[in-house]
Amino acid sequence: MHILMCNDDGILADGLRQLATYLSQYYRVTVVAPATEQSAKSHALTTEIPLKLDAYNGEDENPRLYALTGTPSYCIQEPYRQPWKVLFMESLALLYL
Repeated sequence: MHILMCNDDGILADGLRQLATYLSQYYRVTVVAPATEQSAKSHALTTEIPLKLDAYNGEDENPRLYALTGTPSYCIQEPYRQPWKVLFMESLALLYL
C-alpha cells in the first residue's frame, strides 16, 4: 500500500515527520506538504505565486518528502493523477480511496 500524507503545518512539522517515519516501517510513504506553515488554509487556493515542488530527500528514501510552494489543497492534486492506490491522511484523519 502507498500512503500519501499532507498537512497544513508545513514540511518541517515534527508530528508529520514522526508519523511518516513510523508508517514507513510498514508501508511506502510519500509526504507532500507546504514549504511553509499554512495553518487554517487547508482549502485555500494559490493564485499569486508559481507552484514549485522540491524534493527533500532521495528517490529511494522511505518516507519520500516533497515541499510545495502552494497551499495544502495543491499538495494532494498531483498524486491523484498518479496510478496509485492512496491512503490519504490529512490532520490524522484517515480516508481510504
